[in-house]
Amino acid sequence: CLNQEGHPTVNLQGICRYEIGLGKRGYEATHQYYGALNNPISLDGISSWQIQHNDYGNAIEVGPFYDVAGKIVPSPQGGYLVRQLWDDEGKLVEKSYLDQDRKLVNGPEGAAIERRSFHLGGNQRTFAGYDSQSRPTTMVDGYASLKTEADHFGRIVTTSYLNAEGKPTANIHGIASETVTWEASGYQQDQRFFDVDGHQVSSSES
Repeated sequence: CLNQEGHPTVNLQGICRYEIGLGKRGYEATHQYYGALNNPISLDGISSWQIQHNDYGNAIEVGPFYDVAGKIVPSPQGGYLVRQLWDDEGKLVEKSYLDQDRKLVNGPEGAAIERRSFHLGGNQRTFAGYDSQSRPTTMVDGYASLKTEADHFGRIVTTSYLNAEGKPTANIHGIASETVTWEASGYQQDQRFFDVDGHQVSSSES
């Protein structure tokens, strides 16, 4: 960043320069923030971090994260290191959070491991959280997993929330399931929300 006189300055986040180092395949490998004096600075406690990619350019390991003194610190997303698994279509199917000793620790969703699956077409089929022992766990939104059903166009028509035992439960908004109907043109027609007993609690129509 430069000021009107062409001298180094900082943006609203206090950053003058953001440097990205590239790995052997040309993918991002390191990130570093600098101030106006070309000094390492931090944003949200993070000054630099590392990234590893697979052959397709997907980030498979993010971290460790460092402060300006070079000390390893936790990521704002949770954990000191984030590992990610991708399917053959480039969709993120698993994310896990690790501490300084590379042991599983809870991330921002309240789970140490997050797993996803997808419908044909790319919409999310399932999302589930697991603790450090790979057991289903209740996440911050009040459920342990969700599952969806899609129509023959791949559009989501139902979403259901489940607890750690796999039984229907309500999320933090009191919603246990949702239904969506679609117009022939492809636009969403309405959306309805239900509690654990199947009673409609609200709806929205387009």
